[in-house]
Amino acid sequence: MSDTGAPERAPRVCSFRWEALPTPGGGVRRLVRLDPADELALANVVAAATPSIRRCLGGESHASRVTAWHPSRGLALEPWRRARRRWLRDVRRLGRDARWVAVTDARACYPSIEAGVVVTRLRTLGIAEDLAAEIGSWLRSLQDRGVQGLPVGPAASSVLAEAVLAVGDDAVRSTGAAHVRWVDDVVIFAPDRLTGIRALDALRRSWQCVGLDLHEGKTAILTGHDACAGIPGAHATSSMPAATLR
Repeated sequence: MSDTGAPERAPRVCSFRWEALPTPGGGVRRLVRLDPADELALANVVAAATPSIRRCLGGESHASRVTAWHPSRGLALEPWRRARRRWLRDVRRLGRDARWVAVTDARACYPSIEAGVVVTRLRTLGIAEDLAAEIGSWLRSLQDRGVQGLPVGPAASSVLAEAVLAVGDDAVRSTGAAHVRWVDDVVIFAPDRLTGIRALDALRRSWQCVGLDLHEGKTAILTGHDACAGIPGAHATSSMPAATLR
């Protein structure tokens, strides 16, 4: 048995290569490019868990929505431009009346989401133990070859990240504050400071339970009638890269 209580599986061997992607800030992001056969196989396994993952997601999450799946083509995600327009509409709508707004994200989101956390979360969502263990075996195979946490690049990772990040959605919602989320980028809207602080603390605690830390250096509090004006990306969508990569 593994440390999650799931049955152990024989070590899986999958092929991939590293790819360097320049980022807007002048840095480099390392992507995992799976062998096409392995990427399809992983996508098909995750596709079996997708209905349960969808059910745990509220309207607050806008990125990485699965729109189609085919056994020979894998997972298809909603085009980011369309999803970002919907995100923008919600930001403007919720920002009209909010007197207190917080923007934040997770520090090193994908690298911090470990295989055991994914498996435990999937089982919590009611996904069959064998299926959760199979997904875990893929992630551990990549981990054994130097990939930290969820691999950045495959569509399957986006779906699995949503399952984990949704714990924060539940936590914020429970405080009575509103919010929107784009992968791990979260904007919280509250009618007053007390409600907002409670929501931000609830998000912090819930993410800590799945190994994620709030990025304090990127957390900002905005107040006043024009608080929405300070939200990054609230005025344009054209500059976002064609894929949301964490």
